[in-house]
Amino acid sequence: MTSSAPPAQTFPFAALHAIGISDGLCSGGADPQRDGMAISV
Repeated sequence: MTSSAPPAQTFPFAALHAIGISDGLCSGGADPQRDGMAISV
């Protein structure tokens, strides 16, 4: 019997790190589940 499962992931995927600035207020910019990146301006 053959398996139809996809191959295992052997490399990490990039994750978006971004902030939004609207009327001088920042929002977003954290990525705690991957590398803990946090951004502030």
